[in-house]
Amino acid sequence: MNALKCELCGGVDFIKDEEFFVCQHCRTKYTPEAARKIMIDGSVEVYGTVEVDRSKEVENILQNAHGTFSVGNFSEAFSLYSQALNINPNNAYATMYRGIASGKLSTAQNDRTAEVLASYARAIPLKHSEVGDTEEFFEFALDAESEISSILLQQKDLYDQALSKLPPVTDKKKLPPGYAEAQNAFIDSLKKCYLSVMDMIETLFKISNDIANMNAQQFERLIKLLETCEKDMNRKGVNRSNFNKDDKARIARLLEISKNAKQERLNRDMKIYWAEHPDEYQLFLAKQERIKPLEGRIAALNAESDSLGMLKVKEKREISKEIDQLKLEIEKINNENRSDKKTIGRLWKR
Repeated sequence: MNALKCELCGGVDFIKDEEFFVCQHCRTKYTPEAARKIMIDGSVEVYGTVEVDRSKEVENILQNAHGTFSVGNFSEAFSLYSQALNINPNNAYATMYRGIASGKLSTAQNDRTAEVLASYARAIPLKHSEVGDTEEFFEFALDAESEISSILLQQKDLYDQALSKLPPVTDKKKLPPGYAEAQNAFIDSLKKCYLSVMDMIETLFKISNDIANMNAQQFERLIKLLETCEKDMNRKGVNRSNFNKDDKARIARLLEISKNAKQERLNRDMKIYWAEHPDEYQLFLAKQERIKPLEGRIAALNAESDSLGMLKVKEKREISKEIDQLKLEIEKINNENRSDKKTIGRLWKR
C-alpha cells in the first residue's frame, strides 16, 4: 500500500491496530479514512494481524447452499457447504448440513452415514458455544436429528428394496444366493438407525446444561422420536434378538429423562404463572384442601368395613357405595385442577 506520513511528527512507520493505523513514533491513531489523506508516494509496511471479515460472504454461500439443498441438489449443496467451511471451519450450520448432504448421497454400495453422524457430533458443541441452551440451539439439534433419522431409515429402505428383488424363499433351509447377506444388511441397518438416534440424543443431553429449556413443541418432537424408536424396536416382524436388554433400557432411560425434563419445564412455568396470578393460585390450593377431608372419610369407612364380620354383607355394600361416591367427588375436584394445569400448559405453548 502507499506510504503514510504522520501529520504530527512526520513519522512513516505505522502498525495496524484493529481498525486504526498507529504511528510508531508519536502513537497517533488514524482511521482508514484519515489514513488515506496522509498517504504519500512510496510504500509502507504494516505490522500486526490484519483480519478480513468474510462473514457476509459465508452467509451468502450458506443461502445458496440452503436453496440447492431444499430442491434436492445435494451434490451442489455439499460443495457449497464445503466452500463455507473453507472460510470458517467452525460454522455450525455448514458443518451439520454438509454432513447431512453427504448422507443424502448415500447408496447401498456407498453408505455415507458415518459422515453424517460425525458432522452432528462436531456441529452440536459448535452451535451450543454460540447460543447456549436456547430454543434456537434445541431447534437446530432437533431439525438435524429429523434429517439424519430420515437418512438412516432411507439406508434401511435401500437394503429392504435389495432384499425384495431377490427370489422368494420357498425353503428356509435353501435360501436364494445373496439372500442371507441382504437380510443381514437390512437387519444391521435397522439396528444402526435406532442406535444412532440414541447416540445423537445422548450427545445433545451431554452438551446441554439444561434440556428443560426446550419449549413445548420441541419436547413433543423429541419424545415422539424416542417413542417411535422404542415402538419399532419392539414391533412385530423385527427379530427382537437384534436389540438386547441394554438397548431397550437405554431408550427407556432417554424417554424418562425427556419426560422428566418436560415436566420440570412445565413446573417452572407454572410457578411463574402462579406468582403472576396469586388469586388463581389460592383458588387452586382451596380445591386441593377440599380433597383432604374426603380422603380422611374414605380411610375411616374402609376401617369400618374391615371391622365388620363376613355376614354383614348389606352394611359393607352401603359403605362401598359411600366410598364410591366420595371417590367421584375427589375425581371431580382433580379434574378441575387438571383443567387449571391445561390452561397453564396452553400458555406455555404460546
